[in-house]
Amino acid sequence: MYNSHYLDSKSVHKFGGSSLSSAISYLHVASIIKDHCRIGDWVVVSAAGKTTNKLLSIMHSSSTSPKYALKILESLWDYQTSLINAAPEEMHAPLLAQLRADFDTLSKMVRANKAECKSESEWCCFGEIWSAKLLATVLLSSFHHTVMVDARKILIVKNDEVDFHMSRNNLQQHLSKTTEALSIMTGFIAADNKGNTVTLGRNGSDYSASLITNLLNASTLYFWTDVEGVFSADPRIVKGARLIPRISRSQIQILAQSGNTLLHARTLLPLQSNNCNIVIKSSLKPLKQGSVVTVKTQPHVSFLSKTNEVCLITEERSTLLSQEHILYALPEEQGGGCLVSLESVRRYPKLENQYILVDILVFYSNCKVDKTLTFSLEQLGIDFKKYNLHSTGTLSLIVLHDSISNDEFSKLHEFAMHAETQSEAFKGELMGEN
Repeated sequence: MYNSHYLDSKSVHKFGGSSLSSAISYLHVASIIKDHCRIGDWVVVSAAGKTTNKLLSIMHSSSTSPKYALKILESLWDYQTSLINAAPEEMHAPLLAQLRADFDTLSKMVRANKAECKSESEWCCFGEIWSAKLLATVLLSSFHHTVMVDARKILIVKNDEVDFHMSRNNLQQHLSKTTEALSIMTGFIAADNKGNTVTLGRNGSDYSASLITNLLNASTLYFWTDVEGVFSADPRIVKGARLIPRISRSQIQILAQSGNTLLHARTLLPLQSNNCNIVIKSSLKPLKQGSVVTVKTQPHVSFLSKTNEVCLITEERSTLLSQEHILYALPEEQGGGCLVSLESVRRYPKLENQYILVDILVFYSNCKVDKTLTFSLEQLGIDFKKYNLHSTGTLSLIVLHDSISNDEFSKLHEFAMHAETQSEAFKGELMGEN
């Protein structure tokens, strides 16, 4: 039963949709959980694969083309039933019965053309529920007491903000009624104070994991992704990208604010009052080292990030934005205004055509790097306007007027990683100045 010592000793593990994209993937994730979790830990899951996208397509098509919506629904049924093969054979029948009931509900929503009277959240919520139920069932052979937790019973949103007081009370009531177990919780979804289903927006499942980590006062939060950890640049673009084994909260915050998709800036907000470590590991290569994000200052960290579809908003127009959507606020001496993702700007009709679409580079290093980075950009012939937002000079933010190619970015990364040495010989070799 619930006690304070039990509450303080948990770890939270988050698995995304790409980690749960097939029946084999579910078995692989179950193996990771068996090796890394214990009774009392919590696991937060996203919808499998592209399930949420398909549910949204069904919702949008139900108004304009119900036949097409039902065709997508049939495809989604085939996909979800294929995932059930991960469960023990004796559990197939009850899982299929539950799934059939949900699909009957979705089919009725399509046929009744209820897209306009049902919220997007009510259409989307099925994916995470299916994932959590299936994974909890798959894990029963390893953890005899595994429970599926519907986050709508825990997380409460009021006036578009998480109500931590109500959510914490709900969690404690849940724990007081539940014997110690491995808990599998739905990501992305929550409830408002009237019990209606709501979703937590972009990167909502990661945000769910951070929220439950805060409420549990968990010691460690694991993000299991399709990359091996935090790198000095996107390893899919830069072959020489270096794994950063340890990075501080403040440094990862800069990386998140630069638009890096590994961790969204909003994901870190619930953890500001929690001293837990954040561990980022690959679900594809679980034995690899990964990266640890710690509250302690970490020296010798450098990274270069490239972000597309960022909007430059004037200071006058920036007053229309809520603080959570602003990536960077520009100092008055540099013209004021702010940088915002294009996705966020689209939420504000009054800002239509009232922005400049740009690309940005963010370079962080432990030494002053502003002159070094602008030198390399000039040598590569890239048009830019520089905003250095930190007086320490350890962070350089470059607003690009032309897109930078992957080859140019790789060269820039190579140069940036050597910036601390300030080697003139290396500059000449890289830039062709023999």
